[in-house]
Amino acid sequence: MSYYSLTGYDRIFVEGVNNYKKYGHFFENFRDTGNSRCYNFCINGGTIDNKSLNHARNINKELYEKFMNQKNKGLTGYKGIEDKYEEFDDCDSKHLLMLTILFNNNIDFKNIVEIGGGYGNCVRIANNIINYNKWKIIDLPHMIELQNYFLKNKISDTSNIEFIDGTNNNYEFKKTI
Repeated sequence: MSYYSLTGYDRIFVEGVNNYKKYGHFFENFRDTGNSRCYNFCINGGTIDNKSLNHARNINKELYEKFMNQKNKGLTGYKGIEDKYEEFDDCDSKHLLMLTILFNNNIDFKNIVEIGGGYGNCVRIANNIINYNKWKIIDLPHMIELQNYFLKNKISDTSNIEFIDGTNNNYEFKKTI
């Protein structure tokens, strides 16, 4: 199958993996996702999504307000436009809605498994609000590096976050989840 016959997100993932293999990991790419050949799809820079935020507020106002107070984003993806990094954007709005839906009735969990964790923003938003013993992120190797970089700069203790290489066929998911 050629690159051009891929559809949807497949093309993005294949391009990201191929560029990661070709260019390796350079931590400067984590700051400059707009120009990075591996991470340019992580930051959309869109404006706030009020529809998502209103829906989240209607689901659970108390939880919504706690998530809204988690404004301390990292500079991941904002090289050259640092003044925008504290702005609540489309990505944050959608993450807040998803988290409010998922944790509406319960904020205490033993294990949380996230498949495809992006740059780690959901963990960042939920970290001081959701009680969990282990948060496991299953993702591609280059995304795991980005998540590690981002979360180590935003969360003081990442010891209860496990990063799992989704391309590792030897990982035994049944025993760990």
